[in-house]
Amino acid sequence: MKKVDYQRIATLTSVIGGIGLLLICTSVYFGEKLAVNWLNGRGGSDPGAYQIVFQSYINIFLIMGSALFVLGFVFTCIALYKMKQIRVHSDKKPSEEAVEVTTYVNWGSDHVKLTWKPSSTLPNRNLITSVHGICFSEDQVMLVHLKDRGWDLPGGRIKETESPEQCLKREVMEEGYVSGEASLLGYIIVDHTENQNWKADYPYPKIGFQVFYRMDISEVHTFEAENESITRVFIDKEKVAEHHHEWNVIYEAILDEATKHSPTK
Repeated sequence: MKKVDYQRIATLTSVIGGIGLLLICTSVYFGEKLAVNWLNGRGGSDPGAYQIVFQSYINIFLIMGSALFVLGFVFTCIALYKMKQIRVHSDKKPSEEAVEVTTYVNWGSDHVKLTWKPSSTLPNRNLITSVHGICFSEDQVMLVHLKDRGWDLPGGRIKETESPEQCLKREVMEEGYVSGEASLLGYIIVDHTENQNWKADYPYPKIGFQVFYRMDISEVHTFEAENESITRVFIDKEKVAEHHHEWNVIYEAILDEATKHSPTK
């Protein structure tokens, strides 16, 4: 149904509810009038019967009025709720809708198709190969300097015994020595379909997923450099692309999505 249909329903049910309220408020007045007319039609000589008829008319008006008022009120509320849902959906800006981004990258000799998919639900757990995070400390993003890659977002391969969120929290602690609350942003679809080097015994599935979270850092621990990271840095999000070792449109889309998930928005 369209918004105009619900507007018509709301108008009609409001009128019905108003009629019901009117019957309730005038039940005594009209009950008395009808009872007097009934008594006059029978000679007006039976006060006891008058009281019974008077109360009966009042009860009829109260029951009818209450039924119409409740019916009108309930259906008016439902119509208004539906109208609000339609308005929220129609007011949603295109930039707020989930937009997928696709690019191709060369990882060594592998030519791989990457597609970023914003999502509030996780992909197939068995096909998740790694989990990563865009970690915010106020308005700055944390990057870690990895020994074999340079500046990167924290993250790594998921273990069989952990959930994606557990993996993220372990990785950001191991690489960046921070902790905080995480919210799912979506995932990269890593597609080796066009990769001529891919074979069934590859360590990664033909189509796998890299899951991304936003983490809002609540505690910054002493950096120990005990694992694969050399150091960490907190920089303005506008400068992340300058530092990241292989920045592309996929990471730009993920950063944009993470910005949308800011607690202040």
